[in-house]
Order: sequence, then structure tokens, then C-alpha cells
Amino acid sequence: MGEGFSLGRSRGRQRGLGRPVGRLLRDPPAVVGAVALILVAAVLAAAPWLGLKDPLAVSVPDRLARFSWAHPLGTDGLGRDMLSRTLHGGRTSVALTMAVTAITTVVGVVLGVLAGLRGGFVDSSVMRVVELVQALPLVIVAMVTVKLLGGGPEKLVLVLSALGWTGQARVVRAATLSLRERDFVKSSRALGSSRLRIAFRHLVPNLLGPVVVIATLEVGRTLLALSTLSFLGFGARPPHPEWGSMLADARTYFFVAPRLLIIPGVAIFIVALAANLFGEGLRDAFEARTA
Repeated sequence: MGEGFSLGRSRGRQRGLGRPVGRLLRDPPAVVGAVALILVAAVLAAAPWLGLKDPLAVSVPDRLARFSWAHPLGTDGLGRDMLSRTLHGGRTSVALTMAVTAITTVVGVVLGVLAGLRGGFVDSSVMRVVELVQALPLVIVAMVTVKLLGGGPEKLVLVLSALGWTGQARVVRAATLSLRERDFVKSSRALGSSRLRIAFRHLVPNLLGPVVVIATLEVGRTLLALSTLSFLGFGARPPHPEWGSMLADARTYFFVAPRLLIIPGVAIFIVALAANLFGEGLRDAFEARTA
């Protein structure tokens, strides 16, 4: 996917930045995705100040209550407010997703630049590790690892970060291999610039486009992976809400109150779809710029 990116000099990238932004704004699905992400982020960020009910408060007389003014999204099997649990659970799910995405992006960029710039044994070693990690079944390995280390959000972030950096590394390595043959990199090398200076001065600025694109596309995949593991019982500790664990809790009430499954499921779907739409729009915008 990312290897189709064609990269230019930093100054050319800066001068032409307005063009991909313009193309992005003319892409309706991408705009819808961006707006949806902004709205979701704003609502989740404001959740503590919206006057919501305590997401952990149990009220047995109100269990499985339908939609009402008191409980706009009803209550779950223990009488806990679903609106409050959905928003607070979303804060946890999205925060974990962004943490994993940030870590995998940093690791992928560092290893990709290192492999592409150094070449030889370093490049070969990094790519063998990439192939090994990509061959592992993500969910199964994550389940086994988290089981050995113990459950919890921190363990999920650690495991998914350790397994999720390969896509970024492959894209960055391919882009670095192309960039290091450009005249401005060769000139900098001839002037005695160190590899570190070349990486930060010339390579990283030109890599921002593809890195942002693949990181955005990875948000949806990471959220689904986190939700899957949380659904299987490896996520937040009860009674703290998280979208995946909310789906797991709702299984018992599927035929009685299917909305308990639908609400967190729709929330996951919206965020994952919005991230994919926005990421696809970013990719198209940058590819069109460099075509």
C-alpha cells in the first residue's frame, strides 16, 4: 500500500502541501470521516463534564430499562446507565487505540529509516524480524501473551504495540530506499552530514505523508483488535467500561435487550469506519500529489 508513495524534497513538500489538503476537502467520504472523528473525540473528551450518571453505579430496580429521559440509552443488566458507560468506555477504548498507534508508528519509523538508510546486514535483519512478526496470528499471540503476563489495558497496549509496528516499518523502509538515492541526500552525504542528521533533516520530513496515512488507517484495525481482546476478557477490569467488554457483558441479554450489544457495536463501527474513510482520503490525496 505505502510503497506506491513517491517522495520529493522537503521544500517541494512544503510548497505543495496545500494541494493534497485541497484534494482531501473535495473528497466527501474523507470529509465525513474527518468530521465524524472530530465529533467523537469532542464528545468523549467532554464526557466528564456532561453531567452523566456514574458509569459504575448499580441500580437493580432499573435493570434493563428502556430508553427514557433518565436513561437516554437505557440501562444494562445491572441497572447501570448505558449512555454514561458508552462514553466513558469509549474514552478508554480510544485512548488505548491511540497509545498503540503512537507507539507502533514511532517504532516503525525508527526501524524503517534505520533499515533503509543503513542497508546491508541491518536492513536484512530488520526485514527478517518484520516477516517473522507478520507471520504470527495477532489475536492468538496476544491472547497467549496477555494470559501469561496478566490482563489489563497496559498489557494490551504492550502486546499490540510489540506486534503492530511492521506495517509502518515496511512503508518507511521502502520510502527511505527511494529517498536515499535522491540528489539532495547524496549532496548532504558528500558534505559530511552524519546519518542522524540526514535522517532528521531530509528523510523524516519527506516521510510524514505516508506515515500519517498508514497511522490513520491503522486506527481502525487497532480498535478492532483491542475490542476483540477485551471482548474475550483481556481488557479493562470489571466493572470499568470498555466497548469490547461491554459487548461481552451484553451476550447474556442478546434476546432480551439486543440494544446492549448494538450500542457499543455501533460505536466501534463508527470510529473504525471514520478512520478508514479519512485514511483512504489522505492516501488518495498524497498519491495524487506525487503522481
